[in-house]
Amino acid sequence: MAGGSKIRDDKQEYQYSYPFVTPSGHEFTFYDTPENERLIVKHSSGSHIEFMADGSVQIRAVTDIHQVQGVMSSATSGSEQGSDVSLQRVDTDHTIEVGGKLNIRCSELNFEVGSKGSIICGTDLEMKANNILERANEAIDIESSKSIHFDTKEVKTSSVTNRTSQGVEESTSPWGGGGAGTALAEGKAAGYNVQHVKGNYVIKNDDPTGGITIVAAGYLNLICGQERLDLVGRYLPTGYTAEQRATWTQSVYIPVPPGPMNISKPGGDHWFQSASSSINTYATNMVSPLAGGAGFSESVVLGNHMSSTLVGNKLQVVGAGNKDTSVGLNIVSKCGAQEVHLAGAMFRVTAPKIFLN
Repeated sequence: MAGGSKIRDDKQEYQYSYPFVTPSGHEFTFYDTPENERLIVKHSSGSHIEFMADGSVQIRAVTDIHQVQGVMSSATSGSEQGSDVSLQRVDTDHTIEVGGKLNIRCSELNFEVGSKGSIICGTDLEMKANNILERANEAIDIESSKSIHFDTKEVKTSSVTNRTSQGVEESTSPWGGGGAGTALAEGKAAGYNVQHVKGNYVIKNDDPTGGITIVAAGYLNLICGQERLDLVGRYLPTGYTAEQRATWTQSVYIPVPPGPMNISKPGGDHWFQSASSSINTYATNMVSPLAGGAGFSESVVLGNHMSSTLVGNKLQVVGAGNKDTSVGLNIVSKCGAQEVHLAGAMFRVTAPKIFLN
């Protein structure tokens, strides 16, 4: 090429070139070939700026590019045009390719994206700040193919509806053998949700018309290492531990006011039903002073005490000791067939009058 230029262009007619080259190799060249006009400013090192025929500009540096601007910026002098200082505008696509690291240092950084924005990393993405705020007009999705970790001193959530779905196919049981682990061993789907708390754990619903429901299609285990209180019909936001009477306390009150969806009106009753036998064993190790020295204490304050055996026999066995029955008025015993009393030692009936028929 005329002028000793090392930039090749097969479409250039060199008779239209007007070069200017310094003894050290700096080049300033005009190319006026019709429909292929160019202007090149080249340094002796090979770095150059090239203005193409279509108006595009190529800047090529052999080593680094440093830009220092805005030393006397109008943004610092109070100019109304300060927001447009050092403006770089591209009306088409713009790609920045960096073979090494890309570092951006500034006092404030703002991104404004008109449509979709994406950040794709081959390995890790790290964000550090005093406060991080994320806002979305519709939805925020967090997806991880492996795990999600939260490590903080406090977590606060506020939502109208909260739904959590868990349960995946696992080849091994996280619980070990037996119970729900057996379902996993058989290839059934099961999830695993564990919450560890050091301190107090409270699930609280302050809506008197709302509720809390725990539904389990399989196993439901309630394990308590210390005392347990079941309080029904009385809402106490605080101070409910005053209702504690024993290691396990169950108290049922008449709700005030009664709930609109209550089945029992006015309420305060307790219903227990078992499809099979009910087995109760009391005082295996000690007799509590709360029962007045009795291994089993039962009191009916109002109404009658009724016990019915519809099919089968009613058997009462006193292994050691006496059976004492005290009645304020009358004892009425009705037997449709035969009543048999067997006493190993003595059977005594004491009354002012005894009628035998």
